Amino acid sequence: MNFKSMLCKNLILISVMLFSSFQSSTNANVEKLFTVTKTKETTEQMVNEVVAMYKKRYPNVSVMTWGSIESNIDYNSHYKKIKQIYSSNYTDAEIKELIKLYNPKTMDKYTAKTKKVEQQLYDAGKEFGKELSQLIISKIK
Repeated sequence: MNFKSMLCKNLILISVMLFSSFQSSTNANVEKLFTVTKTKETTEQMVNEVVAMYKKRYPNVSVMTWGSIESNIDYNSHYKKIKQIYSSNYTDAEIKELIKLYNPKTMDKYTAKTKKVEQQLYDAGKEFGKELSQLIISKIK
């Protein structure tokens, strides 16, 4: 094996190892994002609500059939797709930023501030609308 061939194979191997390491880090961070956004809990709650709706709509379906349906729900496939969407659209650094943003402590802080700011924004918009109306009326008279 010549030097160039060996060098090329080593570069490929290093690239694969780095990519694998990056993917592992990204997957771990997407899992953290799932935790702070409560993705799994929310998904399961929505599925339970949909199943409950169908149970009401089809009351004659047996308990055994509903059990079979519920046991065949493929959450893992769904979560894998969501992870792929995050991984292909966000860098690892961006996913880390999303984790910080969606952290309940961060969200509580901004939710409290948003409530305070909403009224001020509404008042400013109302005042602007009044000024706009006065401008229009003064120009069309």
